[in-house]
Amino acid sequence: MTIDVSVRRIRLELSVAQIRTQAMAASRRRVVDVTRKVLNQATVDCPVDTGNLRVHHRQRIVELAGRVVGTVYNDAVYAAAVHDGSRQHMVRPVRAKVLAFDGDDGTAFAAWANIPAREGRPWLTKAASKVAAREGVSFDQ
Repeated sequence: MTIDVSVRRIRLELSVAQIRTQAMAASRRRVVDVTRKVLNQATVDCPVDTGNLRVHHRQRIVELAGRVVGTVYNDAVYAAAVHDGSRQHMVRPVRAKVLAFDGDDGTAFAAWANIPAREGRPWLTKAASKVAAREGVSFDQ
């Protein structure tokens, strides 16, 4: 029994534009996947008091100049103060004449209040570190 096999050369040509398009598509899929994992981890690691901070996590994917950048952030007004901490500061009423605080002994009123310094709780940074280590990628703060 004899088998005749003819071998042909196959030539594959890809333009630089096609290669870039394929590479960008693959990069985008990877960045979207890792960014979503960071978002999920940040939601789990987020400090919870009322739950408002937890629901304000967002992600953004941007393609610029041949790069794909994924960003995870929290758009709650006080997110930076919780994440990075805050120094001691004074608060005064904006619309009312006095501040009102509900306490164990009832409501207390004050013309101003000193807010003590607070240490940061960087849950976003920790979430990015955890996911980056698992996925073998790096991140910039």
